[in-house]
Amino acid sequence: MEIKEKKTDIPIFSSVVYDFYFDGLAVAVFDIETTGLSPENNAVVLAGFFMPSPKGGVVRQYLAEDLSEEKELISAVLKDMKDLDVLITYNGKSFDIPFLKARASRMGLPDLHLPYVLDIYKAVKDHSPIKSFLPDLKQKTLETFMGLWDNRTDMISGKESAEMYFDYIDKGDKKIKEKILLHNSDDVIQLYQLLNVTGKTDFHKAMYHLGYPIKKGSWSGIVSNISFSRQRLLVKGDQLNDPADYTCFAGEDNDYSSSFSSAKREFTTEILLLNEKNFLFADLRKPSIWNQDSENQFKSYPGYENGYIIIRNGSDINYRETNHLIKLILEGMVEKCII
Repeated sequence: MEIKEKKTDIPIFSSVVYDFYFDGLAVAVFDIETTGLSPENNAVVLAGFFMPSPKGGVVRQYLAEDLSEEKELISAVLKDMKDLDVLITYNGKSFDIPFLKARASRMGLPDLHLPYVLDIYKAVKDHSPIKSFLPDLKQKTLETFMGLWDNRTDMISGKESAEMYFDYIDKGDKKIKEKILLHNSDDVIQLYQLLNVTGKTDFHKAMYHLGYPIKKGSWSGIVSNISFSRQRLLVKGDQLNDPADYTCFAGEDNDYSSSFSSAKREFTTEILLLNEKNFLFADLRKPSIWNQDSENQFKSYPGYENGYIIIRNGSDINYRETNHLIKLILEGMVEKCII
């Protein structure tokens, strides 16, 4: 197996809405190349990361020189994922991640708890108007829409890459190998630069539906499901690093109850809300979550008033406020009671 790295001058991406969820987390763009679409009959032959940094970032690629090296490749990729909090993909939740897990399982590799996956394809497809005026939502189509086409140097498709891989292992032609590596490298670099498209989505709504990572100290987890039940905001998630056992109940100091299970690597939280004329409010004045910093964060929101924040108006959910409340409660709880 060959591991190849190259430095880039790609600047760190930053925006107010993106940083709200991912600032300070270890992020990498991830993409795989396979010999076909079915993990039962095809192999992972190339995997690439783009790891951003203030100095420009690094592309790291793992290439199987022949099909017998697939297990070694996947083991190396999973090992590097242990240090990450977020994987940025394009349709990775439907293809790259399930394919990788299936191949790892078939080879008897341990079932790892992978980082949170930010799937740009799903955010654009389900939470923006872009699909209504583009011919398709292929990554290269979106790159053209966002003015990034001139940055791409490879001109082959994923299907062509798979076909060329068999030519490479048959002939050993280094020029073919370089084209395959270039295709994967351009995919991860271009996808990182496509993060600008999050500004054209309802990103808070996307995160409400797709979930988001939570990290405090050595503990990390993923909010995976958010819903409402009468006057309760229900949150379910998975524990990743340092899973804990912890239970608390609503009381005078807090309006939430939580249960954390290290055996199941899960957590659930119920946040009690106030109902007034079909508005659901959160009381932010509880000592367990209220401080000067949280007050300043919520004061800029239209639905804030004297320590209360509107979470839902009838059937209309305030996604930013809801996600912010959940993050505030979970991060505070983990800091005070778990780590």
